[in-house]
Amino acid sequence: MGGEWERVSLGKICHFKAGAAFKKEHQGRLKGDYPFIKVSDMNLPGNEFFIRKANNWIDEELVQKTKAPIHPAGAIVFAKIGIALTYNRRRRLTQDTVIDNNMMSAVPNPEIIDPGFLYFLFCQIDFNNIAEGSALPYLKASAIKNIKVDLPPIYEQRVIAYILGSLNDKIELNRQMNETLEAMARTIFKSWFVDFDPVRAKAEGRDTGLPEEIAALFPDSFEDSELGKIPRGWEVKVLGEIATTALGGQWGKEKPGKGLVPAICLRGCDMEDLRNEGYAPKAPVRFMKESAIEKRLPRENDLLIAASGAGPCGRPLWCSPLIKQNYKAPVIYSNFVKRFSTPGPEYAVYLDRLFYEKFLDKSIQDFITGTSVPNLDSKGLMAGFQIVFPPKKILKVFYTQNQTIFEKLYSVENFVLSKLRDTLLPKLISGELRVPDIDKFFEEAGL
Repeated sequence: MGGEWERVSLGKICHFKAGAAFKKEHQGRLKGDYPFIKVSDMNLPGNEFFIRKANNWIDEELVQKTKAPIHPAGAIVFAKIGIALTYNRRRRLTQDTVIDNNMMSAVPNPEIIDPGFLYFLFCQIDFNNIAEGSALPYLKASAIKNIKVDLPPIYEQRVIAYILGSLNDKIELNRQMNETLEAMARTIFKSWFVDFDPVRAKAEGRDTGLPEEIAALFPDSFEDSELGKIPRGWEVKVLGEIATTALGGQWGKEKPGKGLVPAICLRGCDMEDLRNEGYAPKAPVRFMKESAIEKRLPRENDLLIAASGAGPCGRPLWCSPLIKQNYKAPVIYSNFVKRFSTPGPEYAVYLDRLFYEKFLDKSIQDFITGTSVPNLDSKGLMAGFQIVFPPKKILKVFYTQNQTIFEKLYSVENFVLSKLRDTLLPKLISGELRVPDIDKFFEEAGL
């Protein structure tokens, strides 16, 4: 490392501000002068790097009344208490914001440190090393202030922040495109299979707005069923008439052993990353017998549903063949996940969309048991979940329209960009790789 770099404490380059508590009656507003964010807001789609959305807003009058501190745009926010702090998630504020008392912010001193560089610097700091408490870990500002870091000159900070920020911008642009495509798919699903818009239009003599060959697949009337009015010719079935529960997942061993080979083992939280990001960077590599892996390789006819855990339980994921292209080891599912097999991929994609809506509106809770550790009641789901089922020709059209989304979501580009960023980040922040050597690094990497 060059002599230009300086060893400093975090307390010298930024100052830390605590969040504020608000009564329940002051929460839930969708508009206001300031976003009021909680730890959960860091998980909102679009908030992966910057805080762009908030579930709560407050006005200036309440801020003045409660004397809640304002955290300025450019500050880095993070969880300071509970299991959330162990995840080491960091976000940058895009505007003046009020934060929950379970959070803390780091406000950069712009004369010493570039705000973008500070964000990436914080991404390299593991708060687990300084957290206190065991059952309920927590952070003290005094402990964070004393963390020592290596700081390059301000001009080099800006270049590093630009390089890493450009990669994040491209990743975020791809993610926004994925969100747009996902929203379109959800809109089509609701229109065709929940509101039955094409059928209603034909019944009323209106144009469906669909291509003629697709519109012709929908009936022009409804009929009675145990679930109410459904399109004529469609059926009501229970899940067990469409899918079968396949072999349970495998967890394997943490370390290599004789006769054991590696596999990427998907948990419920990894399925969330795959649906949102197109890859699961924290999916663990486990070791097991090759025969066990072969039995648990998901196929395109399969649907995975997270079967345990307070957060992911009930979350579905269609087993797109494209998932495996970003991994060198085979991808299987863990014992925390259930696999449901269907007659074909069009059935699996339809069920994926159906269960994802149930996961979002929380109606999947009807088939989840347990409180401290929620578990999916797969037998109850198979026997008791009724589904309005359209003809196979319509399912095939819907499946085809979804292919663009999955191709973009699981694009190798997203994976390569993330790998590149994650490789560069520790090297640039530590000084192992200097800015003048970036071109050589790209050349050797074949980029």
